[in-house]
Amino acid sequence: MASLNRLERKIGYAPAIVEDLLAGSRTLRRAFLEGRLESAGRDAPLSFSEGREPGAFLITRGFAYRSTTFPDARRAILDVLVPGDIVGLESLVLGRLQQDVTAAGHVSGKVLSAERLRELLGDQTTAAWLFALMCEANDRMDRIAASIARCDARERIAAFFLDIYDRLRRRELITGNSFNLPLTQEQMGDHLGLTMVHVNRTLRQLREDRLLVAARGVVVLMNVDRLREIGNPGAQVERALAGD
Repeated sequence: MASLNRLERKIGYAPAIVEDLLAGSRTLRRAFLEGRLESAGRDAPLSFSEGREPGAFLITRGFAYRSTTFPDARRAILDVLVPGDIVGLESLVLGRLQQDVTAAGHVSGKVLSAERLRELLGDQTTAAWLFALMCEANDRMDRIAASIARCDARERIAAFFLDIYDRLRRRELITGNSFNLPLTQEQMGDHLGLTMVHVNRTLRQLREDRLLVAARGVVVLMNVDRLREIGNPGAQVERALAGD
């Protein structure tokens, strides 16, 4: 379990609520561990219904993504999900999922019913943690939207890989500068607002500049500091979000 300081630094949680968030995260994880185990293969939709309405799904292994498809079959990938992410929290109030959720590779996890989640909302610390998870997901999507609006392909791709890298490191799922990421170049483009050709060309440039290598589902960040300079969300994207 993350320390108080590490959780506080995660996305800037207020110090006054960090202890509640830690308690809530432990309660919610215990509840998920008692839930049903579910898995899905590559490109399969995740199934996590319990009864007549969808529940929530804690990803324990693998990667998935949330997406929406336009009438002309174009797809937009709104969020990339890594181990530790929870899908379907909106079903608590909507009674349905807002987007499709698809496995990028083999995915497994635990299902918790909407009814059980509503029971847990009676605990103040769990409710605070659920709200924090929604804020974190919203923060990611805001950054992607700002990146697409204001950054070029090189900046978008650098920021994207750094986001995955940082999330995996915070959850202590990796220790070095490499990680598995079973997304195709087409899927990366659908997430970053780029064509597959543009993604391929940019990845080749980044490899030639000895900044990163992404091939066969494995990403190696060769120069993390330089990548942060290129895709720095603390500068370009933060200014965009602030309206500068």
